[in-house]
Amino acid sequence: MNHLAPLRPFAERLARVRARLPEVRADSFIVTELNNIRYLTGFAGSAGILLVTAADSRLLIDGRYEEVVREGLRSGAIAPTEVIRVKKYDPSLIETLAANGLTRVAFEGDHTTVAQYGRWAHGLPGVTLTPVYDWVESGRVIKDSG
Repeated sequence: MNHLAPLRPFAERLARVRARLPEVRADSFIVTELNNIRYLTGFAGSAGILLVTAADSRLLIDGRYEEVVREGLRSGAIAPTEVIRVKKYDPSLIETLAANGLTRVAFEGDHTTVAQYGRWAHGLPGVTLTPVYDWVESGRVIKDSG
C-alpha cells in the first residue's frame, strides 16, 4: 500500500491552520483525523497524530511507518516535519506537549473520543484543552494546486 499522497501545497495548508491558533488563544493544535493529517502533510498511514504549533509541526507515528515517512520527507511527498516514533500515541503526545511547554492546546472536537480527551486531561494537569471544529475541513473549500 502506498502511504504517500502526491506532492501538495502543504506549507500553505499548515499556515492556514496556524493562523487560526490565536482565535482560541492556543499555542498548538492536535490533529487526529487521518484524512486531515493526510491533507496537511501527505502522510496517509492508518495511525498517527499531528501536532501543529505556531513554529513547526510534529508527526507522531509508530514503527510501521518510519521508512515510508523518511522516504516521503526525502522526496517532498510529505511536508517537512519533525517525526517522533512512538510505541503508544497518547502517552507520547502528552510527553511531547509537556516537554515543549505547550499549555493551551486546541484539538479536533469532532474527531476526539471522550476517552482520549480524558487521558490527555489526566496526563496534562494545568493545560487548557480547547475543542475546535472544522479547522482543517474548512480549508478544503479554498482551491489550491493540490
